[in-house]
Amino acid sequence: MKNAVITILFGLGLSVNAQSVIVENEDIVATENADVSNDINHEKPIRELIVRPLAAMQGIINVGLEKSTGDHTSFLFDMGAGLNSYRYMQPQASIMIGGRMYLFKHMEGVYITARHRSRYSLIAEEAVNSIGERIEGYEEGYDSNTNVMIGQKFVLLDLLTIAGEVGIAGQYQRILPTWAITIGWLL
Repeated sequence: MKNAVITILFGLGLSVNAQSVIVENEDIVATENADVSNDINHEKPIRELIVRPLAAMQGIINVGLEKSTGDHTSFLFDMGAGLNSYRYMQPQASIMIGGRMYLFKHMEGVYITARHRSRYSLIAEEAVNSIGERIEGYEEGYDSNTNVMIGQKFVLLDLLTIAGEVGIAGQYQRILPTWAITIGWLL
């Protein structure tokens, strides 16, 4: 499992460019590693390591990657695992995939996110609340949510980012409000 995760993260981190030929003033100049589509400005960051601090405060250690796929679009991926204090110390693992469309700037500013998170939880031996009562309804198994959010990302010190977003999520056959805060490091 560890090798599969490393392979996925490494594969997402690679950026492959094609070799092209550029014509300038009727002279042909060959350039290596020029971007054929000219869709991504390589002076701008194209990858960002991300964490979700609120999930970490709940006991879920997480890490993710946002990878630019165009001038205003990106792919999101993150994984997390731990003892979820919000769910009475249930062991939990999750994986999320999604995409973002930035409305004005490359990987900065206002954006729209669509994403899906899958979770697997195990019931703690004794799921109890803060006053010691047994909690009903928390069972072992799979659950998920799919959401659409609008948010804003701020770039601080040219490397650090903080993003906040709000939206709606489909979970437990209901439509619920949702929100997220993400901290990132531009690579």
